[in-house]
Amino acid sequence: TNPDGLIQWVNEAFTKITGYQLEEVLGQKPGTFLQGKKTNRDTVAKIRKAIASQEEFDGEIYNYKKDGSGYWLALSIAPIYDNQTGDLQGFIAIESDVTERKKTEEALINSESHYRYIVETASEGIWMFDRDSKTTFANSRMAKMLGYTVEEMEGRSLFEFIDPHSQERAKLYVERRRQGYQERHDFKFKRKDNSDLWAIVSATPIFDTKGEFSGVLRMITDISDRKAAEAKLQQTLKELEFQKFALDRSSIVAITDENGIITYVNDKFCELSNYSRDEIIGKTHKLVNSGYHPSEFFQNLWSTISEGKVWTGEIKNRDKYGNFYWVYTTVVPFFNEEKKPYKYVAIRRDITARKQAEEAWQATVDELHLTSEKLRDKNQDLAKTLKELKQTQLLMVQNEKMASLGQLVAGVAHEINNPVGFISGNISHANQYVQDLLQLIQLYQEEYPEPTPAILEEIEAIELDFILEDLPKVVSSMKIGADRIREIVLSLRNFSRLDEAEQKRVDLHDGIESTLLILKHRLKENGDSPRVEVVKKYGDLPPIDCYPGQLNQVFMNVIGNALDALEDAAIAGFLSRKKKADFPTCILPTITISTELNEGYFLSNGELTEGRFVEIKIADNGPGIPPDIRQRLFDPFFTTKPVGKGTGLGLSISYQIVVERHRGNIECVSEAGAGTEFIIQIPVSN
Repeated sequence: TNPDGLIQWVNEAFTKITGYQLEEVLGQKPGTFLQGKKTNRDTVAKIRKAIASQEEFDGEIYNYKKDGSGYWLALSIAPIYDNQTGDLQGFIAIESDVTERKKTEEALINSESHYRYIVETASEGIWMFDRDSKTTFANSRMAKMLGYTVEEMEGRSLFEFIDPHSQERAKLYVERRRQGYQERHDFKFKRKDNSDLWAIVSATPIFDTKGEFSGVLRMITDISDRKAAEAKLQQTLKELEFQKFALDRSSIVAITDENGIITYVNDKFCELSNYSRDEIIGKTHKLVNSGYHPSEFFQNLWSTISEGKVWTGEIKNRDKYGNFYWVYTTVVPFFNEEKKPYKYVAIRRDITARKQAEEAWQATVDELHLTSEKLRDKNQDLAKTLKELKQTQLLMVQNEKMASLGQLVAGVAHEINNPVGFISGNISHANQYVQDLLQLIQLYQEEYPEPTPAILEEIEAIELDFILEDLPKVVSSMKIGADRIREIVLSLRNFSRLDEAEQKRVDLHDGIESTLLILKHRLKENGDSPRVEVVKKYGDLPPIDCYPGQLNQVFMNVIGNALDALEDAAIAGFLSRKKKADFPTCILPTITISTELNEGYFLSNGELTEGRFVEIKIADNGPGIPPDIRQRLFDPFFTTKPVGKGTGLGLSISYQIVVERHRGNIECVSEAGAGTEFIIQIPVSN
């Protein structure tokens, strides 16, 4: 052939073997007309591979002649190359007819295969009979199956091993062997102990060289266990059929393929959905989808069963007429040989009545819950109102007390103010009179240096020199005392403005000073009370809109509490009672009051507000307040003071005055052992 495998020349032997002339095959590939049905495809593939890779091939192949008869060839193919260039010129194939040899080999192989088959199947029963169905051979396996020895079986008829009920069928099988039929079937034999032996019988008729029937070869495979399993399976299937019947009567059943296409529904499904079976088969469950469940619900369902897991849950469906119904659903996947789900069985139970009862119950619970929430809100509102009423009542009582006190103080100040004004107004005249008298006495002493004995005696008796020296001092002290009384009266009148109903624009420093003046006696050392130093750090404050009397009450409460804390600390030895501490750990009791004007964000009645505000800080260097007490400072009736010393209302009322009345803020900053600071923020324009 040429390099492409096309025939260029054949010899006479080729023509003799194949029956083809050169003219008939020239330019063709040998395989197109020589190969046929019995040609081995693997051999053809090897030849093609050798030619494609320009390699040699040696082998045998079955070809066909022009007349259609087959023959065997010993085939040797080799590539031909150009001696000079080394290029492939074509292929040469040398063929030898080996048909007779192959026939001889095949006969030998058939003979060997016959005996090899007997040997290889010795694990099965081998049972040979003559033309009269008498046993001529049985291997040990066959004898063991029937419970006999080999010797016991030889010469015995086939029908001796078959029960009476199967005799006729066995005779029919024997007759078919006589007719030359080779068959394989199940058959039941009787063992020696009279038990049943179920077997697969492969029966092959045997004919002699003249074509006469000479016997039967039967290969016996024990399938008693399989038959028992089949019987058990049949019983199980029968039971399953009953269970299916019961399930169909009690449950809603549907079967779908792997794509969710419904292939079966029972009557219950049709009754509940109001669809006929013809309307359902071939559809998906979208037919009864109510739209109640989100898409994620069904995605989760499909994800579960696609993984081969059982899914259970409650589904709300809709029937043909738009009525909703609930089903409790169990979806079970069934697997194929590849262990992949190929169908799904859904078993459902109608739970519509239960769900309706649950929905009614839930609606009742929701209504009760809503009613309960409303009652709770009402109770909270009532409790809040009651608390506010109590606080208002306490504030009114306290304000009434302070108003009464203010009226009393104002009355006392008024009563004192008149005589004090009279005294203060006459002291200057009295002082002038004293000065005139002193000048007159001095003039007398100059003009009459020698007084009479009586005058001299009186001068000595009244200690005139002492009077001349002390009288101006007495008059000056009287003036200082009168001025002091006027200051006290002014402070009392300023502090007593508790019952004023309208806001006034005032200087807060006046209120602070009035408070300090009233508490001045507590700032001095007195018995167990230490001397308290007051440090003032006043800023430049504008007048602010406020209720001055109420703010004075706040200052009084905060500063009074600071003094109480400093007194307790001094008694406990935490603070010194004097200017200089007796111990290094003790310091001088001090109250620092600072004020400043700020602009920015501050808390106004609990809300963050931007604007101008005044900040008053009142700090002491006492022992401080623990966190658990600090968070309750502004609660009504909360006090750490002994019974009878504190009501627990001072800071609560102060909070109401600052936060609610003035829309400001008051807070306490304190750490144990580091003193306490109250920060009061009041908007300038309120």
